[in-house]
Amino acid sequence: MRKIEILSKKFDSKLEMFLTDLSHYSTCVLGYHYPFYRDMLEHIGVGEPYSIGLFEDDEIVAYLPGFIKSSELGKVYSSLPFFGPNAGVLCYETNRVTYTNEITSYIIDYLDTNHFISASIYSPFMIDTEQEDVLYKDFSTQSIEKFTSYLALKDYAVSSKINYDIRKAEKSGITVNKQVTTERLTALFDIYQQNCRDFNIPLKPKECVNYLASYNSNNVSFYFAELNGKVIGALIMIWSESVASYYLPCSLNEHRTLQPNTLLINKAIEEAKERNLKIWNWESSTERESGVYKFKKKWGSTDDTYKIYIKVNKDSAYFSKLGQAAISNEFPNFYIYPFFKLNT
Repeated sequence: MRKIEILSKKFDSKLEMFLTDLSHYSTCVLGYHYPFYRDMLEHIGVGEPYSIGLFEDDEIVAYLPGFIKSSELGKVYSSLPFFGPNAGVLCYETNRVTYTNEITSYIIDYLDTNHFISASIYSPFMIDTEQEDVLYKDFSTQSIEKFTSYLALKDYAVSSKINYDIRKAEKSGITVNKQVTTERLTALFDIYQQNCRDFNIPLKPKECVNYLASYNSNNVSFYFAELNGKVIGALIMIWSESVASYYLPCSLNEHRTLQPNTLLINKAIEEAKERNLKIWNWESSTERESGVYKFKKKWGSTDDTYKIYIKVNKDSAYFSKLGQAAISNEFPNFYIYPFFKLNT
């Protein structure tokens, strides 16, 4: 007998067991799907958790993580907000159609009954989006295609160019330290904040970094690049049982030519391989002409598509009247409506 439950924290141990087991069969499970990441998002005020579990014989067999955000305008939902880590329905492939249909039917009914303005579900990581189009056809009034990059770790070998940059960093005297201290965290955030200003990148708040640093688990690792005792770069990784996610990189502009980021990434890739992980997840890039995307390609990355399925309960004129600034201010970190379709 199957039943659907909204997953409160009392189900966390069952959820972790499900995700860990599924990780051994599928690369769709990311570190973001574990309870600690939900707790971090709630802690920094992203919204109210609303995750759905499908149970069979008292065990979780499918999972859709989610959050709700309320404002004076109304309510919105996203399957995992905050820069959009991929998170649709997670389940074993043999039951994907049945389980996804049951969960999407449930969430559609909930959203319609409670008059949500908008909802979005991201397709899972490295899942066939053509199949997902069919599964989410009743949920989605429209979809947006994006792309991400990844490395298959079993096939990865350091290229001569990467090896040259690693040697350059080491010869310059840069060392890597994994010990988290208050001073290193402060330096990390100062560098990261300046990088975001310089390149117009959305900023993850300091509370996010501090929360992850305080979380004592194998799901999170910090790496600090130091030169003469000074932090000049850093990297935060989020781990699942099969995927390493490149979460937050940063480096001082004046030391970038010394390749601290390359040294940090190489150390993290070495650890990922020691953990017997399958995939290095670079996350999405804004466009293929960007320097960030070209840097990822330098490592031999492969591109993969994912989609954001959007369900809106207002017409386009409503969102155009609100405008991009109002939507962003009222519902930060949630994908509400494609901005490029405003005023069209």
